[in-house]
Amino acid sequence: MGVDFSLFYASNMASNDQQPKCRRIELIEGLHGRKNTLISPVQMMNDADSTTSFTKQDRESHVVYFPGDVQTFAKEMSLHRVGKKWMNWSFEKTARKLQQRFPTSWIWVVRPHRVHEFVFSCFENFIDCNIIGSPIEFEYRNATEHLQLLLMNACKSLENIINEQSEDESNEGETCVLDGNERLANENQKHISVDPTLPVKLVGFSKGCVVLNQIVFELKQSLESTTELKDFVKRISAIYWLDGGHSGEENTWVTDRETLEVLANTGIIIHAHVTPYQVDDVARPWIAEEHREFVAVLKELKADITNKIHFEAVERSLKIHFELLGHF
Repeated sequence: MGVDFSLFYASNMASNDQQPKCRRIELIEGLHGRKNTLISPVQMMNDADSTTSFTKQDRESHVVYFPGDVQTFAKEMSLHRVGKKWMNWSFEKTARKLQQRFPTSWIWVVRPHRVHEFVFSCFENFIDCNIIGSPIEFEYRNATEHLQLLLMNACKSLENIINEQSEDESNEGETCVLDGNERLANENQKHISVDPTLPVKLVGFSKGCVVLNQIVFELKQSLESTTELKDFVKRISAIYWLDGGHSGEENTWVTDRETLEVLANTGIIIHAHVTPYQVDDVARPWIAEEHREFVAVLKELKADITNKIHFEAVERSLKIHFELLGHF
């Protein structure tokens, strides 16, 4: 996210060690040779935090989330001098926040392929990036096809898992570690369906927005590709950019008009949410400039876009950057 370490160490925010229960499905394969671990929250039927009388059959879409720098599993964050200050935004707690935000969706948190120095998220399975995960250039890398296959295989694995394992409420706070490529017994006796053909909403936070940018850059080719990939793109109903930022000096937001015209013509609902942490960063003025251009061009193209600046009256800090996850 273009880390300002002075903001890390200035924070004295306390975190709650109690983490929600999630399923951690290890090394799901998308494109051949590309694997990512995915995290999905366990929804308890008497969950006090639930905002609906939700049942597992009520799922209407998939929400796929690409995290920012620092975010990882709670146990890993607790062992690092930076991560332990921000455990309220661990994978587990973020997955729970997303479930509350999208109560009738399957939630998927995509773990970056690599994390540099326990801080910098590197989505090398999706983008061409440098050692700290900043994009080098946006060329066609089959990122959208990788995501399509990744989600399809994750749905198969999760469907097997939830029909084989009871959700023991006494295990609240644990992360179940499961092999995403393992075929479980009695897979024909399914009770819950995890339908991979549901509509898809993509959410990127901070560094994770680079994956959204890559998918947008690939839209034209994806829509001219195989039937399966075209169908997947047509199922993308919304994309949420949440305070995008990285340590590079350009391409924080998509500004190429031809690319944005393709995006506008898809009818995908576009959400841009930012905070002063990124758009008021005097050391990286291009972030605000690119954000303004992204919004202005899409509005000119009559795209379905909403744009909101959060915490405008609050002093710029990394805290408000993370808190956006609970306010978009």
